[in-house]
Amino acid sequence: NLGLTMLLGGLWHGAAWTYVIWGAYQGALLIVHRLCRPLLDKVAPRGGLAIKAWWLLRVAVMFQLACLGWMIFRADSWAHLSALFTRAVSDFSPGDVSVWLPGLALLVLPLAGFQILQGLTGRLDTVLRWPAPLRVVTYVVIAFAIILLGEDHGAPFIYFQF
Repeated sequence: NLGLTMLLGGLWHGAAWTYVIWGAYQGALLIVHRLCRPLLDKVAPRGGLAIKAWWLLRVAVMFQLACLGWMIFRADSWAHLSALFTRAVSDFSPGDVSVWLPGLALLVLPLAGFQILQGLTGRLDTVLRWPAPLRVVTYVVIAFAIILLGEDHGAPFIYFQF
């Protein structure tokens, strides 16, 4: 069911083979995860920090596999997909870190702060308990950061083509 659902999801996005392959890839990831979960649970560490490191490793691996899938989704053709994969593994460069890191920090640090605050208090509604003026200022600052730091010259949103 997982594989078929994802395959149909790929077809729903378009008739190109890259979408069908993307759906099959996503379905295969879900199936492999389901099959490997009992084994992953058996080999999972049982103590404090090791549990968190194990979780972080699993999240990082899944994130990378999902990103590979998005390359399949984005490719226009097999040649384009091949070029994307080749560039990802052989021609990676973070660029000028001083250009993008401050903006990323401005967006990520407040959100990470919210997450830490929620973890410390054990409540998901921690920010909602703040006084209204503080919440409004926080939301406005984040909205302006997104608007000012957002990309204004990149490729159009991918779903605009459907």
